[in-house]
Amino acid sequence: MVDLGTITSDRLVSDKVLQNTISKIIFDKGMEYSRLNRPEIVQAVDMQNDLEIILPGIDSISIHEDVGEGQKVGVTNAKMFSKEIRLRKCSGVISVTDEAKIRAGAHGLNLVDLQINRLSSALAEVVDKQILTGLDTTPQAGATFSIQSDGIYSAYADAEAKIDKAITAVVMSPEAAVLVYKWTNKDFGGSNPASPYNGANIPGLGTPIIATPLLRGRHDMYFVSAELEAILFGSRAPQTYAWRNYEAGVDNLRVD
Repeated sequence: MVDLGTITSDRLVSDKVLQNTISKIIFDKGMEYSRLNRPEIVQAVDMQNDLEIILPGIDSISIHEDVGEGQKVGVTNAKMFSKEIRLRKCSGVISVTDEAKIRAGAHGLNLVDLQINRLSSALAEVVDKQILTGLDTTPQAGATFSIQSDGIYSAYADAEAKIDKAITAVVMSPEAAVLVYKWTNKDFGGSNPASPYNGANIPGLGTPIIATPLLRGRHDMYFVSAELEAILFGSRAPQTYAWRNYEAGVDNLRVD
Protein backbone atom coordinates (compact mmCIF):
# COMPACT_ATOMS: atom_id res chain seq x y z
CA MET A 1 0.00 0.00 0.00
CA VAL A 2 1.23 3.49 -0.85
CA ASP A 3 2.00 5.62 2.19
CA LEU A 4 -0.68 8.30 2.04
CA GLY A 5 0.63 10.08 5.14
CA THR A 6 -1.63 11.70 7.70
CA ILE A 7 -5.03 12.31 6.15
CA THR A 8 -6.64 15.40 7.61
CA SER A 9 -10.08 16.77 6.80
CA ASP A 10 -8.55 19.46 4.62
CA ARG A 11 -6.43 16.95 2.68
CA LEU A 12 -9.23 14.49 2.01
CA VAL A 13 -11.60 17.19 0.81
CA SER A 14 -9.24 19.58 -0.98
CA ASP A 15 -6.01 17.69 -1.87
CA LYS A 16 -6.63 16.64 -5.48
CA VAL A 17 -3.33 14.77 -5.67
CA LEU A 18 -4.34 12.66 -2.66
CA GLN A 19 -7.79 12.04 -4.13
CA ASN A 20 -6.35 10.92 -7.47
CA THR A 21 -3.81 8.68 -5.69
CA ILE A 22 -6.55 6.97 -3.71
CA SER A 23 -8.72 6.50 -6.80
CA LYS A 24 -5.81 5.05 -8.78
CA ILE A 25 -5.00 2.60 -5.97
CA ILE A 26 -8.63 1.43 -5.87
CA PHE A 27 -8.79 1.06 -9.66
CA ASP A 28 -5.43 -0.70 -10.03
CA LYS A 29 -6.07 -3.10 -7.16
CA GLY A 30 -9.61 -3.79 -8.37
CA MET A 31 -8.24 -4.84 -11.76
CA GLU A 32 -5.49 -6.86 -10.05
CA TYR A 33 -7.93 -8.67 -7.75
CA SER A 34 -10.26 -9.54 -10.62
CA ARG A 35 -9.95 -13.21 -11.57
CA LEU A 36 -11.52 -12.94 -15.01
CA ASN A 37 -10.07 -9.71 -16.39
CA ARG A 38 -7.31 -11.58 -18.19
CA PRO A 39 -6.20 -11.54 -21.83
CA GLU A 40 -7.11 -15.23 -22.11
CA ILE A 41 -10.76 -14.28 -21.52
CA VAL A 42 -11.35 -10.65 -22.53
CA GLN A 43 -9.93 -8.28 -25.08
CA ALA A 44 -8.99 -4.89 -23.67
CA VAL A 45 -10.33 -1.90 -25.60
CA ASP A 46 -8.71 1.53 -25.58
CA MET A 47 -11.59 3.91 -24.89
CA GLN A 48 -9.36 6.86 -25.81
CA ASN A 49 -10.48 8.51 -22.56
CA ASP A 50 -14.08 8.59 -23.80
CA LEU A 51 -17.24 6.91 -22.53
CA GLU A 52 -18.45 5.60 -25.89
CA ILE A 53 -16.62 4.04 -28.80
CA ILE A 54 -17.65 2.19 -31.96
CA LEU A 55 -15.33 -0.59 -33.08
CA PRO A 56 -15.32 -1.94 -36.64
CA GLY A 57 -15.04 -5.69 -37.02
CA ILE A 58 -14.95 -8.51 -39.54
CA ASP A 59 -17.43 -11.36 -39.13
CA SER A 60 -16.05 -13.63 -41.83
CA ILE A 61 -13.58 -13.60 -44.69
CA SER A 62 -12.56 -16.15 -47.30
CA ILE A 63 -9.20 -17.22 -48.71
CA HIS A 64 -9.03 -19.05 -52.03
CA GLU A 65 -6.68 -22.01 -51.69
CA ASP A 66 -4.47 -23.65 -54.32
CA VAL A 67 -5.30 -21.20 -57.09
CA GLY A 68 -3.75 -22.44 -60.30
CA GLU A 69 -1.88 -20.37 -62.85
CA GLY A 70 -4.20 -18.27 -64.98
CA GLN A 71 -7.34 -19.36 -63.09
CA LYS A 72 -10.09 -16.87 -62.26
CA VAL A 73 -10.69 -16.06 -58.63
CA GLY A 74 -14.21 -15.25 -57.49
CA VAL A 75 -14.60 -12.14 -55.36
CA THR A 76 -15.95 -12.88 -51.87
CA ASN A 77 -16.72 -9.79 -49.83
CA ALA A 78 -15.88 -9.87 -46.14
CA LYS A 79 -18.84 -9.46 -43.81
CA MET A 80 -18.37 -6.33 -41.73
CA PHE A 81 -20.03 -5.21 -38.52
CA SER A 82 -19.53 -2.73 -35.72
CA LYS A 83 -19.67 -3.01 -31.95
CA GLU A 84 -20.52 -0.13 -29.65
CA ILE A 85 -19.13 0.01 -26.13
CA ARG A 86 -20.64 2.36 -23.57
CA LEU A 87 -19.07 2.73 -20.16
CA ARG A 88 -21.22 3.20 -17.08
CA LYS A 89 -19.59 4.16 -13.85
CA CYS A 90 -19.20 2.12 -10.70
CA SER A 91 -19.18 4.38 -7.64
CA GLY A 92 -17.72 3.85 -4.18
CA VAL A 93 -17.51 6.26 -1.25
CA ILE A 94 -14.87 6.54 1.46
CA SER A 95 -16.27 8.20 4.58
CA VAL A 96 -14.33 9.38 7.62
CA THR A 97 -16.13 10.63 10.72
CA ASP A 98 -14.67 13.18 13.10
CA GLU A 99 -14.67 10.54 15.84
CA ALA A 100 -12.69 8.16 13.62
CA LYS A 101 -10.07 10.85 13.05
CA ILE A 102 -9.66 11.31 16.79
CA ARG A 103 -9.26 7.57 17.37
CA ALA A 104 -6.85 7.21 14.48
CA GLY A 105 -4.75 10.12 15.70
CA ALA A 106 -4.55 8.59 19.17
CA HIS A 107 -3.36 5.23 17.85
CA GLY A 108 -1.40 6.25 14.76
CA LEU A 109 -3.72 4.43 12.37
CA ASN A 110 -4.28 5.11 8.68
CA LEU A 111 -7.89 6.13 8.26
CA VAL A 112 -8.56 4.91 4.75
CA ASP A 113 -6.42 1.80 4.14
CA LEU A 114 -9.19 -0.60 5.17
CA GLN A 115 -11.79 1.18 3.08
CA ILE A 116 -9.47 1.25 0.06
CA ASN A 117 -8.99 -2.54 0.29
CA ARG A 118 -12.72 -3.15 0.64
CA LEU A 119 -13.58 -0.92 -2.29
CA SER A 120 -10.90 -2.61 -4.40
CA SER A 121 -12.29 -6.06 -3.61
CA ALA A 122 -15.84 -4.88 -4.32
CA LEU A 123 -14.73 -3.42 -7.67
CA ALA A 124 -13.04 -6.70 -8.61
CA GLU A 125 -16.27 -8.57 -7.89
CA VAL A 126 -18.27 -6.13 -10.05
CA VAL A 127 -15.80 -6.59 -12.93
CA ASP A 128 -16.00 -10.39 -12.67
CA LYS A 129 -19.81 -10.27 -12.59
CA GLN A 130 -19.85 -8.15 -15.74
CA ILE A 131 -17.51 -10.55 -17.54
CA LEU A 132 -19.60 -13.55 -16.47
CA THR A 133 -22.68 -11.77 -17.83
CA GLY A 134 -20.82 -11.45 -21.11
CA LEU A 135 -19.98 -15.15 -21.10
CA ASP A 136 -23.64 -15.96 -20.42
CA THR A 137 -24.96 -13.77 -23.22
CA THR A 138 -22.37 -14.81 -25.81
CA PRO A 139 -22.19 -18.62 -25.46
CA GLN A 140 -19.19 -20.00 -27.27
CA ALA A 141 -19.27 -23.78 -27.07
CA GLY A 142 -23.05 -23.84 -26.94
CA ALA A 143 -23.39 -27.33 -25.50
CA THR A 144 -23.35 -29.32 -22.28
CA PHE A 145 -20.40 -31.58 -21.56
CA SER A 146 -20.01 -34.33 -18.98
CA ILE A 147 -16.48 -34.34 -17.63
CA GLN A 148 -17.30 -37.15 -15.24
CA SER A 149 -18.24 -39.63 -17.97
CA ASP A 150 -16.14 -38.32 -20.85
CA GLY A 151 -13.22 -36.67 -19.06
CA ILE A 152 -11.99 -33.10 -19.40
CA TYR A 153 -9.97 -33.77 -22.55
CA SER A 154 -12.96 -35.08 -24.53
CA ALA A 155 -15.09 -32.14 -23.42
CA TYR A 156 -12.24 -29.78 -24.28
CA ALA A 157 -11.88 -31.26 -27.77
CA ASP A 158 -15.64 -31.08 -28.38
CA ALA A 159 -15.77 -27.45 -27.28
CA GLU A 160 -12.79 -26.49 -29.42
CA ALA A 161 -14.35 -28.18 -32.46
CA LYS A 162 -17.62 -26.29 -31.96
CA ILE A 163 -15.85 -22.95 -31.47
CA ASP A 164 -13.42 -23.68 -34.32
CA LYS A 165 -10.84 -21.63 -32.44
CA ALA A 166 -8.17 -22.46 -29.89
CA ILE A 167 -9.41 -22.62 -26.30
CA THR A 168 -7.49 -20.01 -24.27
CA ALA A 169 -9.09 -20.47 -20.82
CA VAL A 170 -11.59 -22.59 -18.92
CA VAL A 171 -13.72 -20.71 -16.38
CA MET A 172 -15.70 -22.66 -13.79
CA SER A 173 -17.07 -22.85 -10.29
CA PRO A 174 -14.77 -24.08 -7.49
CA GLU A 175 -16.88 -27.26 -7.26
CA ALA A 176 -16.46 -27.96 -10.97
CA ALA A 177 -12.75 -27.23 -10.66
CA VAL A 178 -12.42 -29.99 -8.06
CA LEU A 179 -14.03 -32.43 -10.50
CA VAL A 180 -11.76 -31.26 -13.29
CA TYR A 181 -8.68 -31.76 -11.14
CA LYS A 182 -9.89 -35.25 -10.27
CA TRP A 183 -10.75 -36.32 -13.80
CA THR A 184 -7.80 -34.53 -15.35
CA ASN A 185 -5.55 -36.59 -13.16
CA LYS A 186 -7.43 -39.74 -14.16
CA ASP A 187 -7.16 -38.94 -17.87
CA PHE A 188 -3.63 -37.63 -17.81
CA GLY A 189 -2.28 -40.11 -15.29
CA GLY A 190 0.11 -38.19 -13.07
CA SER A 191 2.86 -39.54 -10.89
CA ASN A 192 0.25 -40.31 -8.25
CA PRO A 193 -3.20 -40.93 -9.79
CA ALA A 194 -4.72 -41.26 -6.32
CA SER A 195 -3.93 -37.60 -5.64
CA PRO A 196 -6.09 -35.05 -7.54
CA TYR A 197 -4.26 -32.72 -9.87
CA ASN A 198 -4.13 -29.28 -8.25
CA GLY A 199 -2.26 -27.18 -10.77
CA ALA A 200 -3.43 -23.97 -12.45
CA ASN A 201 -3.31 -25.36 -16.00
CA ILE A 202 -4.67 -28.43 -17.76
CA PRO A 203 -1.70 -30.80 -18.11
CA GLY A 204 -0.48 -31.31 -21.64
CA LEU A 205 -2.46 -28.32 -22.91
CA GLY A 206 -1.24 -25.46 -20.73
CA THR A 207 -4.70 -23.88 -20.77
CA PRO A 208 -5.37 -21.96 -17.55
CA ILE A 209 -8.20 -23.10 -15.27
CA ILE A 210 -9.84 -20.13 -13.55
CA ALA A 211 -12.24 -20.87 -10.70
CA THR A 212 -14.47 -18.07 -9.41
CA PRO A 213 -16.67 -18.14 -6.29
CA LEU A 214 -19.28 -16.15 -8.25
CA LEU A 215 -20.23 -19.42 -9.95
CA ARG A 216 -20.46 -21.34 -6.69
CA GLY A 217 -23.40 -23.73 -6.69
CA ARG A 218 -23.96 -23.43 -10.45
CA HIS A 219 -21.33 -25.99 -11.56
CA ASP A 220 -20.97 -24.01 -14.75
CA MET A 221 -17.97 -24.39 -17.02
CA TYR A 222 -17.00 -22.04 -19.84
CA PHE A 223 -14.60 -23.02 -22.59
CA VAL A 224 -13.38 -19.60 -23.70
CA SER A 225 -11.50 -18.52 -26.79
CA ALA A 226 -10.08 -15.01 -26.74
CA GLU A 227 -9.65 -15.30 -30.51
CA LEU A 228 -13.41 -14.84 -30.88
CA GLU A 229 -13.27 -11.40 -29.24
CA ALA A 230 -16.55 -12.34 -27.53
CA ILE A 231 -15.88 -10.20 -24.45
CA LEU A 232 -14.61 -6.68 -25.07
CA PHE A 233 -13.51 -4.87 -21.91
CA GLY A 234 -13.24 -1.08 -21.83
CA SER A 235 -12.17 1.13 -18.96
CA ARG A 236 -11.03 4.67 -18.35
CA ALA A 237 -9.37 6.68 -15.60
CA PRO A 238 -11.51 7.14 -12.47
CA GLN A 239 -13.04 10.45 -11.40
CA THR A 240 -13.20 11.79 -7.83
CA TYR A 241 -15.54 14.09 -5.94
CA ALA A 242 -14.94 15.10 -2.31
CA TRP A 243 -17.06 17.03 0.17
CA ARG A 244 -17.62 17.56 3.87
CA ASN A 245 -20.96 16.92 5.47
CA TYR A 246 -20.84 19.51 8.22
CA GLU A 247 -24.16 18.46 9.76
CA ALA A 248 -22.98 14.86 10.23
CA GLY A 249 -19.29 15.62 10.83
CA VAL A 250 -18.16 13.35 8.02
CA ASP A 251 -15.60 13.78 5.22
CA ASN A 252 -16.46 11.91 2.03
CA LEU A 253 -14.53 10.94 -1.08
CA ARG A 254 -16.50 9.42 -3.95
CA VAL A 255 -14.62 7.48 -6.62
CA ASP A 256 -16.37 6.83 -9.97
